[in-house]
Amino acid sequence: MEVTLLKEAMRVNEAMQEKASDVTVQGDVIVPDTAPDILKILQIDGRATITGRERQGDKLVCTGVASFCVLYIPEEDEMGAPVRSLHTEMTFKDVCSTDGDAENLRGAVSAELSRIESMLLNSRKLSIKATVHLTIHQWKQAETDFVTGATADTELAMRMRKIHMQNTLSDGEFTVTAADTLEVPAEKPAVGEILKMDGVVVGQEVRVITNKAIAKGVIRLATLYLSAGPSPSVQFMEHDLPFTEILDMPGAAEGMDCTVDYDIDKIYYETDDEGDGARHVGAEVTMTLRGEATQNVEMEILEDCYAPNYDTKLSRRPCRTDAIVDSIREQLAAKKSLSLPSECPPIAQVYNVVGRPQVKTVEIHNGTVEVTGVAEVYVLYLTDDSDMPLFCYRDTVPFTFAAGTQADDTAIPSCRVTLLGCFYSLSSSGAVDLRINLDICLRLCAEESVETIENITIEEDTAEKRPSVVIAFVGDGDSLWNIAKKYRTTTAKIAAANGLEESDTVPAGTKLLIPR
Repeated sequence: MEVTLLKEAMRVNEAMQEKASDVTVQGDVIVPDTAPDILKILQIDGRATITGRERQGDKLVCTGVASFCVLYIPEEDEMGAPVRSLHTEMTFKDVCSTDGDAENLRGAVSAELSRIESMLLNSRKLSIKATVHLTIHQWKQAETDFVTGATADTELAMRMRKIHMQNTLSDGEFTVTAADTLEVPAEKPAVGEILKMDGVVVGQEVRVITNKAIAKGVIRLATLYLSAGPSPSVQFMEHDLPFTEILDMPGAAEGMDCTVDYDIDKIYYETDDEGDGARHVGAEVTMTLRGEATQNVEMEILEDCYAPNYDTKLSRRPCRTDAIVDSIREQLAAKKSLSLPSECPPIAQVYNVVGRPQVKTVEIHNGTVEVTGVAEVYVLYLTDDSDMPLFCYRDTVPFTFAAGTQADDTAIPSCRVTLLGCFYSLSSSGAVDLRINLDICLRLCAEESVETIENITIEEDTAEKRPSVVIAFVGDGDSLWNIAKKYRTTTAKIAAANGLEESDTVPAGTKLLIPR
């Protein structure tokens, strides 16, 4: 007997795995001939950028570049500068196994640089070793047909199930560039040489229109430089570089939820120095943006089906769906007073504080989600010691964030913490009072296992006819539905014959009359 299935197609992301991996990068750095010898390393900072992802069979091969900036005190400097910098890059590679069928498997990889160590081998050579922490998200994207009903030339008993899912309408990865000319503040001296430039994306906004997403934000640039002139001094300035990008996202529509993640890949800068210092700096920032437009969908699907008095067979396919249960985005200020050890020279003036937040744990318990982590901070400051005019002190600032949530304890959390800014004040005791402003972005998803029906066949019942009167005893876990299906009758008939409602729960051991 022919059965027609009523179907509704959904584009579903089935989460396959999330893995963390650490890759070590190390190498020797030679000071260029044009730069002075190294007396002491002050600070080594950097960023890790993913440059390629390639799937090879059941493996995902990730390649990238770790870029380092080394600040150091020179032995002798013809410029008379108290500090100089050099820049270097090292490549890295990681191979990750994938779960299941690689067809239609997609992935996103983020990289963070941590645990940077160095050893000065001689005044012209140093060794750098660091850890690149990779977070690899993999999912399978497929157009899945969900059966919402069925019709046949005979009566069908159907049991429905309500499910929630995140329907991904559009996603994409984009490389964008923001550029502008930065003006040196009037109260600051002209730029002789830029030592380093850091950037962080703040104030992100995203709006969805038909087949597009408009991403807006500000890149906060912090520039450490040497002033122009015969006795260069270390200077610091900040600028905001706004950007607006229109991302092509076919299938996106107004009213959808849209998230955009930002990774700064590279910062390029040049000055207009014509011999007496620069009052303008050209800056160009390259970023990777990952956008996803989704809709939470509630739908009823056919969970089970049979034809009374017929032999009914169903073929099923397992499927995993997820839905965003809660989204939380808030700002957090982490504070700590740093008292420098006695072996560190006293602070005369703080030039710069660099922070790098790292998430340690994300836990959900009894309607509360809690995030813990640390921000690794580097305090670069001027001293009154002529032998050590500049010094860098490293410490960590712990942070904890908690918020109420609709998600239950089984929800799968995804958390991204972004540094918005480092602020400081110098106390009378010489301690540095730090405030680290963080942007906490949380998504909590509920994962659900579903068996979708792919086919239903109905054939004549070849089993022996059962007696006209049957007495059944309800077993543990039995319901009116599976009893009716077993005896090829309907829940309505069993309920009517026993003075019950179809929605009633029948205790184990209950004696039921099963009508034909």
